[in-house]
Amino acid sequence: METDAQSAPGERMRAVVIAADAPGTVVVRDDVPTPAAEPSLVRVRVHAAGLNRADLLQVAGRYPPPPGAPPDRPGLEFAGIALDDAPQAGLERGMRVCGLVPGGAQSDVVRADPRTLLPVSGAMSWDEAGAFPEAALTAFDALGRRAPIAAGDTVLIHAIASGVGLAAAQYARALGARVLGTTRTAAKAEQVSAMGLGEVHVTRDGLGGLEAFVRDRSADGATHVLDLVGGAYVAATLPSLALRGHYVVLATLGGADVSVPGRFLLARRLTLHGSVLRSRSVDEHAELASDARARLLPHVRPDAVWPVLDATFPLDAAPAAYARLASDATLGKVVLRLGEE
Repeated sequence: METDAQSAPGERMRAVVIAADAPGTVVVRDDVPTPAAEPSLVRVRVHAAGLNRADLLQVAGRYPPPPGAPPDRPGLEFAGIALDDAPQAGLERGMRVCGLVPGGAQSDVVRADPRTLLPVSGAMSWDEAGAFPEAALTAFDALGRRAPIAAGDTVLIHAIASGVGLAAAQYARALGARVLGTTRTAAKAEQVSAMGLGEVHVTRDGLGGLEAFVRDRSADGATHVLDLVGGAYVAATLPSLALRGHYVVLATLGGADVSVPGRFLLARRLTLHGSVLRSRSVDEHAELASDARARLLPHVRPDAVWPVLDATFPLDAAPAAYARLASDATLGKVVLRLGEE
């Protein structure tokens, strides 16, 4: 992944920017320099860009981007049309592609290493494509690479109604695993169940009853936990794991400190994983994209792994889009539309 360190002389483009007069609190639509062509990179004309919790945290001043990424321009994922050829990566100008960058994706043009880009199916709308890479690649990296699942496994997903949670549930279902989940509202639990993505435990009043919920459906416990909350959820969930189970922590929205009861970790021979995509090197992202082309994309179809959209906003309505994501009322992804559908 690369950033917009160089720009085309005099050319400007639209972008979401953290407001200079209220840093860390407000986003606005502004004009910024358009990135120039560079031999090793591919420019992409962005048609849609998904929003993520990392964007909210960056805007709030709590998640600075990695070195080289624009500090005042959030945005991790995008979908659009390739503006350059990259024969070595099998890319041609005009192809529909999507991908991840460490920042600045919510703009008319982004630059990326061609090895990190994924093709976009013609059956997928731009809005859906803009919602695809972050959630799908995060879920695949966790359950397909770090703690691989298989048919017959039982996967428990905390915050299953989130974009990553829904993508993980779809991927697990596609591989033949049983899916269980948690969410804080009964309405979201009903929606997820209606989508056929698993049985859901409502945690509005905490995680009491979670172990009984899991073991009533899988007597041995969950073979895998995908945790998008963190904090106290970890210790409270470990008793629900099966022998030799895997626990993957992807977020710390529930608190940065994690306490792990040693007796469960040792006696049940559990494996605890931690993972983040944003700070990985370009080569690591290229490896992830290569694996995804081979093992994730075959499952990408409307009846298997497919983006779930909560709401789409035009770029000029970026503040409303951010407010929608911050409301915690979403089911699936919030997307900014930059081009025509």
